[in-house]
Amino acid sequence: MRLPWELVQQILECAVEILPLSDLFQTRLICTTFSDEIFTLLLSTPRLDDEAWSCTRLGRDEAVRRWTTFPDRLKRQYLYHKIQQHTYSPCVYSEFVHEALDSQGQLSPNKREEFISQMIDATWWSHYQFNLVFCTDKRDQWKKWYETHLYTYYMARRLPPIAADVRVALLCSAIRRNDTVTAQKLLNEKVGMDEFCYRFGAMPIDFAAKWGGREIIAMLIKKGKPIEYDMGDWHSKCAFTLAARNRNFDALESYIEHCKPPGTYCSVSTAMIKAAKTMARIGDIEMLDFLGERYNRDTSILRYEALIAAIKSGQLSTIQHIFNLGEFDLDMRTESSFKGLLFSAIYDSEPDPRFAVVKLLLENGVDPNQSFPGVGVTALQRTLYRGDGEIAKLLIEYGADVNATRAPAGNKELAPPVILAARRGLPLIPLMVEKGAYTRFTWRRKQCVVKIGDLTHREHLPRAGMGGGSKVVILDNSRRMRHPLTGTNV
Repeated sequence: MRLPWELVQQILECAVEILPLSDLFQTRLICTTFSDEIFTLLLSTPRLDDEAWSCTRLGRDEAVRRWTTFPDRLKRQYLYHKIQQHTYSPCVYSEFVHEALDSQGQLSPNKREEFISQMIDATWWSHYQFNLVFCTDKRDQWKKWYETHLYTYYMARRLPPIAADVRVALLCSAIRRNDTVTAQKLLNEKVGMDEFCYRFGAMPIDFAAKWGGREIIAMLIKKGKPIEYDMGDWHSKCAFTLAARNRNFDALESYIEHCKPPGTYCSVSTAMIKAAKTMARIGDIEMLDFLGERYNRDTSILRYEALIAAIKSGQLSTIQHIFNLGEFDLDMRTESSFKGLLFSAIYDSEPDPRFAVVKLLLENGVDPNQSFPGVGVTALQRTLYRGDGEIAKLLIEYGADVNATRAPAGNKELAPPVILAARRGLPLIPLMVEKGAYTRFTWRRKQCVVKIGDLTHREHLPRAGMGGGSKVVILDNSRRMRHPLTGTNV
């Protein structure tokens, strides 16, 4: 049974008002007609502004992620709608575009549409409170934010002249279209690759990294444009890493191929390591392999740095992949990653995957007694001190020294592992004794005794090492048994 189109339209109009946005976008996939009609109806409502990428509702990072990953065809349609509706519902963005149009004088209809298309090409706005630019009821809020935020970071009391922003936007559009002739012309007119277009949230060197082809990148390198650049708020960015994140293989190949004059290749190799760390952090194994195959220096450094980044972010599949590649020393250190594999996992990895990360390292041959000069304790002592019983048990099972009180190069002595386990109430003392822990030893000039078995006065030892009725007691000078935590007689 086929419903009349008028009835279908009424149903879709109601759906656009009621259904969650995620359901509406799923409904678009049913057929092309639904896709076009639903999005057209959405454009006539404020839901995209208020829900889809609202920084207030979602948080800035999630809002930016949604905006930057929104399908390009739909994003262009959304921006074009904002421009066309300027007379009825103006927003900051539509004001900017119409200001740019006015600066061009009288344009024929075709040239006007082409110019609007170029401005849409250059619209990015992935920074700061970008959603305020598109909301029809937040123009004053954006202007207030601009005065407080952009002036603080960029020392700009007012927006640049419209002509300056238009030239930057046209350069961004040329880069996005890989129009080398127009890009060359604008660069010859002294348009800066690192100029930030305040009205459209775009920077040419950003666009080159994201969308630039081989010819564009080669042209920029010949003009001496840097791989790293300053965003203006005291944060530098690496165009090479940005190209890797956007999987722009042509740009990466061009950077590697053309940046070979003396004094420049070193910066490219450094950029490749930075990019590899970023790819490992997000789990992009394909791009990681791409960089490794083209790295002409010591690949062990690149793989080690990438492995450390994967460990810190808990990317298990990436960690295993790098271990499978091999060709690096498990005990190596670098200036920026001096903690080593095991301590990077224990100190810096995310809490949720930490156990799995440590287990994966041990399974691939990392020494459980590995240490580094910055910390004078063993990995086992560190995990016991933190009360992480699961990882401590894992280290013991893989051969951690249960009697070591400090790292080989350490100058600070912590309590023996059995005392740390007793203090934290961890059920590990029987396992430690089984693995060779001393049952009698001296700690701080007092004799300590490890007892395992039934305790007749266990109620007085609530934290004295659970599991099998085990405890650690200290003999004072009068030979009376004392609890190591409370100091009371036991």
